[in-house]
Amino acid sequence: MAEIHPKTQAFTSKHIARETSSNALASGTKKVFPADIKEKIKNTNPTDLFKPIDPQKKPSLGSKLIGNINPLDGKGPWKSSEVEKAVGRVLKSLLESYKEWADDEDSFVKNTMSGVIAEKYVSDNELNVFVFHSNLSGFFFTNAYAYRVDDTAWYGILDKSYLVVVFESCWFKRYGPGGFANWGYTWWGGSWYEYNENDSTMITYKHYPKSAKEIWQEYWNTTTKDGEDLYELQDHLVANSSTGPSHDNTDTIYFFNHYGSSSDEWDWGVYANSVGSYHC
Repeated sequence: MAEIHPKTQAFTSKHIARETSSNALASGTKKVFPADIKEKIKNTNPTDLFKPIDPQKKPSLGSKLIGNINPLDGKGPWKSSEVEKAVGRVLKSLLESYKEWADDEDSFVKNTMSGVIAEKYVSDNELNVFVFHSNLSGFFFTNAYAYRVDDTAWYGILDKSYLVVVFESCWFKRYGPGGFANWGYTWWGGSWYEYNENDSTMITYKHYPKSAKEIWQEYWNTTTKDGEDLYELQDHLVANSSTGPSHDNTDTIYFFNHYGSSSDEWDWGVYANSVGSYHC
């Protein structure tokens, strides 16, 4: 595993997953791997293990609505190449140590979170990390770098693919069973709040004025909707927890949505010029 950067040592215990349940295989059963797996791992590049979710390369709901919005275009607040290198180092380290966790994917999620958030670029910028499995989960992330772990490239070590998201702030609604085998998150210097019987989570970026709970309550007290309205909710989240014009004059804030369908349709967009004004 990557060495823990001193600044993040105290934060590595901030991992959350509700309804924790082990994904270990039944006693006495073990996964079977190719006879030449050591050689295969040796010849595997970190970038073979995951794929950036790029709307320009994969037409989707977002690209149809918005056009060439791309968080990897270099105009965002973070260096996407540095985030990608951080994720790659952690995943390659996990591949090399597969014997320690292959029969318990809880450990894959935990170690991915703790490894990525301990990477120097991620910790220095106080970014957050979410790892989850189900496409039926709904979410909204600001200034996110999202990667699909390609389980087919792990030689039978992984049972399913995961999304690894490095981001500033987010709203996330969990679908399906709990436990680290299915989802988990870790955060830096912001705050988090869970509501709706712990299936919904809000995470803020750094120490901006309002906490996650305050942002949620402000939204709920002012909304005219009968239920959650994602667009209105994300306006509150961006205005109170992100880099951007209201905080440091960053030109753009990317947002990355998924509405909980079973398809791989992502909705991308960008807030520009003033918080709350976004292209879609």
